[in-house]
Amino acid sequence: MRLTKTKRDHPSSLPIFLVSVFLGLASGVVGVLLAGAYLTPEPSLSIPYLLVPRGGSDRVVVSEETVPHTVMEASPALVYLYRSRPAEGSVLDDARLAAEAWGSGMVLTSDGWLVTHEKTLFPAGQSSGAELEAIIGTRSYEVQEALVDPYSRVAFLKIEADNMPVIPLGEATDLYPGERLFAFDAVRGTVSLRLAAYDTIPVRDREGLIRSSESIQRVLRLFGDDGLLPGSMLLNRSGEAVGIVSGKDELGVYAVPLESFSRQIGRILRDGQAARPYLGVHYVDVSRLTGAALPSGRSRGALLVSSASRGGPSAVQRLSPAAEADLMEGDLITAVNDEDLTYHKPLSDVIAEYEPGSTVTLDVVRGLIGEFAVEVTLGTVPTP
Repeated sequence: MRLTKTKRDHPSSLPIFLVSVFLGLASGVVGVLLAGAYLTPEPSLSIPYLLVPRGGSDRVVVSEETVPHTVMEASPALVYLYRSRPAEGSVLDDARLAAEAWGSGMVLTSDGWLVTHEKTLFPAGQSSGAELEAIIGTRSYEVQEALVDPYSRVAFLKIEADNMPVIPLGEATDLYPGERLFAFDAVRGTVSLRLAAYDTIPVRDREGLIRSSESIQRVLRLFGDDGLLPGSMLLNRSGEAVGIVSGKDELGVYAVPLESFSRQIGRILRDGQAARPYLGVHYVDVSRLTGAALPSGRSRGALLVSSASRGGPSAVQRLSPAAEADLMEGDLITAVNDEDLTYHKPLSDVIAEYEPGSTVTLDVVRGLIGEFAVEVTLGTVPTP
């Protein structure tokens, strides 16, 4: 009898290898998901993957741009402004196109107060806002009233509405250069900008150095997008409104910081009017001058100057509180109620913090007389 040794078949290692690979991939995916859940600083809306055709196959590209949920949650309070027109009776004729909007803004209060910029009133030719129509969501509202803050040039509009969505208000002073900010565009949707500086608009000639005590001096200077409508709301990553877009030039986009008009909100809601304190001077911010002969070697303060000989304003307005206090051209105001005027705290910003009718003490330097103090009772900015 021949004994034949039978060769045993060993199980293949391929299934084990495949299972190991599968488990490794699965654990990797779970690890990524867990890491994302614990390490992601905030929820965000994004388009994380874009499929780009390449040679018959798809290439996956990861997008670096994300829009926080908090920003998108502000969109129901977005306002677009159009010129009013009578209904044509046709659905197509009555439809509003996003590209036709000439201004934007935001809902300020649930009972129908809106905020935008004064420039949105110009195309309608009515400072009262009577020719404006506000689109919020898919609904249309006629603007019943418009009030303009003479300092910031921000416009408050009133519509007949209740239970409107509102946007929380933030502080522009909390922003830092390079911070990413957001705005809504009628055609392109959400757009991203960066803060260049919280500073003055760059001047183009010497006349531009002259400021009014009743006009805003510092604004938010932005870069990254120049197609935004005037009045567009500017949001931080928390979805808080921090400014209103006011204009643009070749240097970038400018926005009015929220705190420059937030003090007027209570007065608008209470009295239905915007009233600002009035001193009545034109000045040069000494802290921003270079290469000029400064009085008494001073490096800060508001130097009262005139450009009347060139068709500009006088240093002290006639019949103004400053005129009544005998202020004159060449005077250097260094402080208001013991608050020093500085690069970051110019005269117009300090005066804007007071109410009309307030009495303030100005520290003044005048030629050979030297330093002295004078009391001034602030008036109300005259209506144009």
